[in-house]
Amino acid sequence: ALMSARQVVALGSAAVGALVALNGALSTTTHQPKSLMPGDARRFTWKHGSIHYTVLGNGSPLLLIHGIGVAASSYEYRYVVEPLARSHTVYALDLLGFGLSDHPKVHYTASLYTELISDFLRNVVGQPSEVVAAGLSALPCVEVGADRPELIRSLVLSSPSPPDGRPELPAVMRDTAEAILSVPVLGQSIFNAMTARNAIRAYMRDRAYSNPALVTESMVDAHYAMAHQPNARLAAQAYLAGRLSTDATEALARFRQPLLLIVGADSIPAPMQSVADYVRLAPQTQVRVLERCGILPHEEQAEHFSRKVIDWLQT
Repeated sequence: ALMSARQVVALGSAAVGALVALNGALSTTTHQPKSLMPGDARRFTWKHGSIHYTVLGNGSPLLLIHGIGVAASSYEYRYVVEPLARSHTVYALDLLGFGLSDHPKVHYTASLYTELISDFLRNVVGQPSEVVAAGLSALPCVEVGADRPELIRSLVLSSPSPPDGRPELPAVMRDTAEAILSVPVLGQSIFNAMTARNAIRAYMRDRAYSNPALVTESMVDAHYAMAHQPNARLAAQAYLAGRLSTDATEALARFRQPLLLIVGADSIPAPMQSVADYVRLAPQTQVRVLERCGILPHEEQAEHFSRKVIDWLQT
């Protein structure tokens, strides 16, 4: 027999209640994470929220900007800070909505991060800086360097997104993700599933790293903690909806500073069209390929990555 409308409503209410309880349990069992980065932890009071960053070393400034994605943070640079700090004052920030920075209920867009990076360089670093950016963060950095060349002396891009900013997901999938994740209880439940420890572990082993044996449980725990803070879903939702991507081709054509791309050999051929676009639009671009490496060269091959960056900066 078909269920009555009252039974359907009762079942639906029970399901929603279960999801609320589960979401609440996850939020109460996840403690406020602490910085796992080398260096002094500091805060920058920005107009949209408090920005967490760390500082280590002496010398000319070098700013590290993490990639954008689910559970992203400056933690991905943990292995390169100390090698780079031997010759530079290294800053590593968490973008708004990620890591240990605030997660306010604002409209997250690519231009928000362009503005944040520009303001951080001007107000915190305070002098022309070398900048290292990963993944999708390459695009706002290119825009800042083209529009405010006095802020960025040179730019290193680790596995950068294509300069035209084409989203990873088709439009229909982006719209669906935006719609579903916007529903408070259901959206939080789906985000919790996406950022469960087994999901993080599978992504790191199957897609991010060339050598899955390098993926440790402490690494999984760190990503999990970052992703299970209040409102952590908001910036990730904007990323999945394609709102954190921007077309930087025009800015790249105006970019005049030295530019270095570092990519992992085992993520090829996927990034090679992207690399060709950078070289075509900015002929000063140099490229380094790291063997036995996936899409996170600064993490999986940190020693070689750091050496490539230092050698290039010294030439």
